Amino acid sequence: MDSDSIYRSITLIVLVVVGGLLAGMETAYSSCNKIRLKYNAENGDIKSERVLKIIEQSDKSITTILILLNIVHILAASIATVLAVNILGEIGSLVSTIALTLIIFTFSEVLPKSIAKDNADSYAIATARVLRFLVIIFTPLSYVLSATGRLLRKIFGTKTKEPTMTEDELQSMIETIEEEGVLESDQSELIQSAIDFLDTTAADILTPRVDIVAVDIDWRKEKIDSTVIKEKYSRLPVYENTIDKIIGVLQSRQYLKGMLNNSALDIRAIMDKPIFVHQSMLVNTLFEMMSARRVHMVIVTDDYGGTAGLITMEDIMEELVGDIYDEDDIVEEDYVYLEDGVLEIAGEMRMDELLDILNIPYNDDIIEHKTVSAWTMEHLQNIPAVGDSFEDFGLSVSIKQLDGMRIEKLAVKAIKAEDEVAE
Repeated sequence: MDSDSIYRSITLIVLVVVGGLLAGMETAYSSCNKIRLKYNAENGDIKSERVLKIIEQSDKSITTILILLNIVHILAASIATVLAVNILGEIGSLVSTIALTLIIFTFSEVLPKSIAKDNADSYAIATARVLRFLVIIFTPLSYVLSATGRLLRKIFGTKTKEPTMTEDELQSMIETIEEEGVLESDQSELIQSAIDFLDTTAADILTPRVDIVAVDIDWRKEKIDSTVIKEKYSRLPVYENTIDKIIGVLQSRQYLKGMLNNSALDIRAIMDKPIFVHQSMLVNTLFEMMSARRVHMVIVTDDYGGTAGLITMEDIMEELVGDIYDEDDIVEEDYVYLEDGVLEIAGEMRMDELLDILNIPYNDDIIEHKTVSAWTMEHLQNIPAVGDSFEDFGLSVSIKQLDGMRIEKLAVKAIKAEDEVAE
C-alpha cells in the first residue's frame, strides 16, 4: 500500500469518527432532558445554560449538523471508492459501496446514536462548545437553506408547528415519573388533576338542578327555618316561584343569627345578589372570577337561560384535590364490590372514573366528564325503571335504585375481556 492509500485510509477513518460524533450530537440535542438542564442553568450551571442556548436555536444547530453529515458522507464515499478501486480494480467500486454502507451504519449511526441517547445530557454538554463554533461557521449556508425551506413551505402550504409536548404526553410522563418513584401517588394525581382542570367547564362539575336545595321567597317562615336548619348548608339559593328564577343567595349563618334574636327577618333585605355564569365557562376562569369577587357560590345557566345547577368554591377545590368532608358529612362511597364480581356504583359517578376502576382503556374526548347515569340514559332511550339493563364495553349494566326518574344506583359486572379502546 503506497503513501497515498495510507493517507486516504486515515482520512476515511477520521471521517467515519466525525460522522459518528455528528450523529451523536443530533440525537443528544433532541433527547436531552430540557427540564433538568433548565433547572441546573437557573442554579448557576454555565454548561447547562450553554446547551439550552443551542437548543433555543435548534433550527440552526440541526441544519449545521445535517450539512456536515452530508459533507462527511460524500467525502467518505469518494475516498472509499478511490481507495478500493486502486487496490481491487473495477470490482472495488461495488466493494466500497457495500463496505462503507455497513461501516457508516454501524459506526456513524447505530453505535453513536445509542450512546448519545443513553447519555444525552452529558453528551450535549461535552459537545456544546464545538457545535456552537460550527453553527457560527456555517451560519451563512444554514441561513440560505432555512430561507429556501421557508419559501417552499409557503409555496406548498405551511403546517402549524406542533407543541413540544401534548397534554397526553405530559400526563404519560408524569405517570412514568411516578412509576420510577420520583413522585408519590397523591402528588401525581394532584398534578394530573391540575392539567385536566384547564379543560374542565362549569357543566362538568356543577351540582345539577335536581340536587339543588333552595328556598322559595314566598315560603312561610317556619318552612324556611326548617330547611335552613335541616340541610346545614352555609348558603342556599333563593328563588321566586320556580328554580329557573333565582333571585338571591341566603347565608345560613346570618339567617340563623336573626332567628336567635327573634327578629322578623326580611329575606330580600339580607340575601346576596346571585352571580350567574354559563355552563360553558372554563373552571379555571370561573375560579379566578370567584376569587377576585370573593364569591362562594354561582348559579350556572344553560343555553336557554334556565338554571342548570350551581357551583361553590368547594366544588372547584374538590376538582383539584378530591372530596373535602366536614365533620358532619356522611361519607358515602361511590362504589362498593358485591358478591360475584358485581360493582355497585352511584349514578353520578363519571364514566372515566368507572373505566379507570375497571382498567378499561377509553377515548378521553368521548368519555371524560360524562356521568354513568347519562351513559345509561343514552343506551336505554326511554324512562328508566329498576331492572333495566344493557351491555357495552364488555360490561353488563343494570339499574338498581331510582329517585323519581333519576338513576341513583347501578350494578356493573364484567362479561368479557375488553381490549378495544372505549368510544
